[in-house]
Amino acid sequence: MRLRRILLYLLLLVCLPWLFVATALTGSCEYLFGEQSTRPSTPPPPPPGGSDAGAGQVQSRQDRQAQLQADAALNDTAPGELQAISKGLLELEASGSALLIASDVLSFGQTADDRVLCRDIYGRFFSVALDGTDPRQWSSGWDHAAEGWCLSEDEYSLDGNGLLVSPDGKWVAISRLVTTPVPGQDYPARCNAVVICSSAGGDGRCVALAEETDGGPQLAFSKGGSRLNALLYIPGEPTAEHYASLVSSSEADIWQEGLYNYVDLPGGERGLLPGLDNAEFFDRSPLSDNFWYQELDNHATMFSNFAEGGELGRFTPASETDLTIFSEWVLPDALLLALAGPRQLLVRVDGSSADVPAGGYWRCFCSFPDGACLFSRDGGVSIEYGKVDWSSFSVDWSVERPELSALGEPLVRDIEVPEIVHDWQALRDGSGFLVREPTYAGLYVVKVSKEGAKP
Repeated sequence: MRLRRILLYLLLLVCLPWLFVATALTGSCEYLFGEQSTRPSTPPPPPPGGSDAGAGQVQSRQDRQAQLQADAALNDTAPGELQAISKGLLELEASGSALLIASDVLSFGQTADDRVLCRDIYGRFFSVALDGTDPRQWSSGWDHAAEGWCLSEDEYSLDGNGLLVSPDGKWVAISRLVTTPVPGQDYPARCNAVVICSSAGGDGRCVALAEETDGGPQLAFSKGGSRLNALLYIPGEPTAEHYASLVSSSEADIWQEGLYNYVDLPGGERGLLPGLDNAEFFDRSPLSDNFWYQELDNHATMFSNFAEGGELGRFTPASETDLTIFSEWVLPDALLLALAGPRQLLVRVDGSSADVPAGGYWRCFCSFPDGACLFSRDGGVSIEYGKVDWSSFSVDWSVERPELSALGEPLVRDIEVPEIVHDWQALRDGSGFLVREPTYAGLYVVKVSKEGAKP
């Protein structure tokens, strides 16, 4: 009996490692350790017809509803707040108030030809019409190898998203994490190549280099779309040869020659806006070229302009504990600032501020070209479409949109930071907005109308 038991133990010791290897190779380890998630953890293999084939296809509403219910039961995909937003959008879609135009969308932007350019969660680029029809593959057309670059494993990075469309819809910026050999160095140098192309694609060119960061470089087009701004680009020509010479040089001053933080389009002329040397983050107003920024170890909020640079003004909290919870641009020259407390201020770019009238907690989710917006007076519990005089916080007219309440990200007053979880973009003609739901990255078009407006 003892001999038989010893033989059994030996057999298990020999067979178990091979069993684990086999299950890992076949992707079935989840069946050994628990229930399998309903979402793919890795991209599916490229379908026939090219690596981008299948991009832009959408699941049926019934399939997405079943997937949401299954993941809610497993409770391993998204917290309840995010699933509530996804459920709300499914209900909007069922009622005809929203249209799903793309699935698995990571980032998006509306182009000048009234299409929407998307990057999906698998790294594929495609465009789709606003009615969800005619999905097309898209490529920048940039030939990295011809310019001496190799692509890193993490191909795309741009402030965590990988895609930026200019406000006029004519230009697209993407960032590719690239490497190049360095003479006398055993490992290659890495940086981000900032690539510009027309919204039609195919004519991409590298116009700048940016340092490697976790989320990629933070970039912003000017409101007119003719300038691409950053906090600071890598100095000198944006070529692999020049970057390798920078990395291999022992002269510290070489990194200070030819500094620039904007590129003008279409020619690619470069220049340096003053006063942004110590900035670590910025946020441009969608209504103007004004932006606010913060510096390292500085609690003040500074304001500048992408046309002129320099400091226009600054707002300094009364104390370090009076921290900014979130901010939303509501006017070309004014920011709605939410402070701990809760307390809200209207802060203008010259640094002046005024308390928001008591009795409400205002949000501005999306601004339209005609001055209307999607807003809330109660922190996001209810949403209205209308026109607000933000100087006095009076409403000229509004239409209640109770069906949008699930999208409102209501603020929970006892937490430090609200859940800002999805993106809103107004359509260029003002007829509606694009919204990305957070659980399954579906991209929706939601229409707005003045019908039923009340003063």
